[in-house]
Amino acid sequence: MLQIVILILFATFVAAALFVRFAPVSVARWHVDPVTTPVPNTPNFARLLPDSASRPSPVYGLDIGKLIHEFDRAITSMSRVRRLTDSENGRLVSYEIRSKIMRYPDYLSVRFIELDQDRSTFAVLSRSRFGYGDGGVNRRRLRDLVRALKDFELATATAPTSP
Repeated sequence: MLQIVILILFATFVAAALFVRFAPVSVARWHVDPVTTPVPNTPNFARLLPDSASRPSPVYGLDIGKLIHEFDRAITSMSRVRRLTDSENGRLVSYEIRSKIMRYPDYLSVRFIELDQDRSTFAVLSRSRFGYGDGGVNRRRLRDLVRALKDFELATATAPTSP
């Protein structure tokens, strides 16, 4: 009897792991505007917003096209990243990032915001698809992206409340 219970538990674990790994992706569900999307009910996300008092997005000394290019270069240089889709002439882009071992999917959506001809910023939301916590993975991902773009950041600039 114990062997049957163990076999059932093992089969359930394998089925759940396979579902997480191969579950279809609804681009419409994960391609969202990080500015207007409500905060998830779970702590497995991180967000940077231009007008945030606690975690503001940096301002870059780049026109918006160059910022889009540099951001895409930075994120696609990370492991297990694929671009899902974009809209609004590339100003709203979503990516899927898979975890190293179990290949759990996380999703990152970014809105690029033009401040003027030579300055731009972004709003970004990184979140896990499954689970409750993320062990800080999404926060570290955003930190790493900001670090990768550090050379283009304006030293003391902050983004205005509205572009």
